[in-house]
Amino acid sequence: MGKIMRGRLISEAKKLLIFFVIGIAYLIWVLLTDIRVPCVFHEVTGLLCPACGITRMIVATVKLDFAVAYSYNKLIFLTWPLIVIPLLHTEIRYIKIGERNPGKLSILLWIEIGLLVLFG
Repeated sequence: MGKIMRGRLISEAKKLLIFFVIGIAYLIWVLLTDIRVPCVFHEVTGLLCPACGITRMIVATVKLDFAVAYSYNKLIFLTWPLIVIPLLHTEIRYIKIGERNPGKLSILLWIEIGLLVLFG
């Protein structure tokens, strides 16, 4: 592994670690207090947005209650790989060659965006 690639790997690993630490801290906060960040779209309009229920879905998934998780946000529960696979591919590509272009996998992100718009 070259010095540049190792530098990108360390840099991206630090960012990912920060993201996960914040996520785990928020998850613990929600589990202990049941206080969540409210959905601004829902608060303003009274309507559910395509992302409504994600926090509850993740909490239920962590508790291995997949039926309840599914009920909170069916679309994201079923289609999360359409988001994760291109992002993971892009990260790996960046670490290896320094380029963040998802290439053909970006079609998965566009499919997910289309599904979210339809779902919303």
